[in-house]
Amino acid sequence: MKRIQIITLLTFGVLHLTPIIAQNALFKQANESYNKKDYGSAISSYHQLIDKGYKDAVLYYNLGNAYFKNEQLGNAVLWYERALRLSPDNKDIQYNLAFANQQTTDRIESIPPFFLKTWILSVQNLFSAKQWAVFSLFFCALLVISILLIVLISNYKARMTFFFLACAMFLFTILSIVFAGLQTNNANRTDEGIVIQNSASIKSMPDDAGTDLFTVHEGTKVKITDRVGEWLEVQFSNGSQGWVLSEGIEVI
Repeated sequence: MKRIQIITLLTFGVLHLTPIIAQNALFKQANESYNKKDYGSAISSYHQLIDKGYKDAVLYYNLGNAYFKNEQLGNAVLWYERALRLSPDNKDIQYNLAFANQQTTDRIESIPPFFLKTWILSVQNLFSAKQWAVFSLFFCALLVISILLIVLISNYKARMTFFFLACAMFLFTILSIVFAGLQTNNANRTDEGIVIQNSASIKSMPDDAGTDLFTVHEGTKVKITDRVGEWLEVQFSNGSQGWVLSEGIEVI
């Protein structure tokens, strides 16, 4: 029972501490508006911070919560997704995004990804791009130290120990750099979007005269595969695809 109460307190509650904007008066004002259940004002204040150039997972998370409380599910999912890209290991963001996705109308079955891709993504998402970059510097420093010890120490067994340690640190350095790059690319990708309209018709071609294939609803995630004027070709997690007006989709 206590666990349920704790989760309830965490879910859709604002997070107050972030090193970038913790002392910003507008951020505090937005949180106060949220706590007073004035979600419209909170949304406006959070967006003002974003317009000023702030890019922060906590800010995006709070904005997602405000949208959810304001019954704007599509925008809530959108900002949770953006927050998760900046902080992929954040449990609060993961939980609230999963909870919001459960409230969406569409239930689209996903094609199971190749197990190796799933494993790589699970490791990649353990840390953010900045954290992986820090790890790469740490392992690189250990690599340099190991090489210096190999040169300076005359004992054969000790040199072999540091040789294998150097090999391991080289491997960890490369992997950290790769994962940092992958996380950076993921944070900046523009090929995914969220349906923010109540509903959007998926057409067979980029034209109003196209056949209506099916309808999707707010909060549904899509992959953007092509653009023609004001139309987007989108693909869904089950492999189906079609065209939709760009006004109904917001790029993550």
